[in-house]
Amino acid sequence: MTRKTWLILAALVALLCAAAGAWWFTARDAGSGAPAASAEVMVRPHSPVQGPVAAPVTIVEFFDPACEACRAFYPYVKDILARHPQDVRLVLRYVPLHGEVSQQAIHILEAAQAQQRLAPVLDALMATQPTWAAHDKPQPDLAWAAAVQVGLDRAKAQQFIASGAPDKLIQADSADAQAVGISGTPSFFVNGQPLTTQHPDALNAMVQQALGKSPGR
Repeated sequence: MTRKTWLILAALVALLCAAAGAWWFTARDAGSGAPAASAEVMVRPHSPVQGPVAAPVTIVEFFDPACEACRAFYPYVKDILARHPQDVRLVLRYVPLHGEVSQQAIHILEAAQAQQRLAPVLDALMATQPTWAAHDKPQPDLAWAAAVQVGLDRAKAQQFIASGAPDKLIQADSADAQAVGISGTPSFFVNGQPLTTQHPDALNAMVQQALGKSPGR
């Protein structure tokens, strides 16, 4: 094979690779938006809710308490709820993507929900997440310590967990997440419509649109 022929073949291969890459990104972007989801799949009777039950806007977050991105979004979600205390509610759906430490943290949150201590315990777990959810060395005992410090009764919590109720909830939420096509956390829906751009400003804009307001309000 002459050098000229080799160069021509190399150029053709490069063009084919570039075309294939362009097609892959186009196809991925075209299929990245999740479809709107039914209310039944979005909100179950067991789902933890923050905000008025009859609020006109519902944010559903598929959430892993050990997820760093979930922690990054958390203050922005709290701010939206604080700015619209009568009009927006948050529904949490649990997706344990980080193994045992995620499941234990969800157990703690569900026990807190049973003791009507979800909000302070969730705040505590998010604030201390870097200590108990480190990927190289998770320490769920530190999550327990943070929860107990804000009022969780550990003995009652462990009895509740032993009943198996939190595991049933995790199974139900995981099944709904799979049905909706959730592959990562956080995944947000506003009134059943998926958030396609994972950025706090995009979430805020979507909520404002649902409220019939401009994004700055």
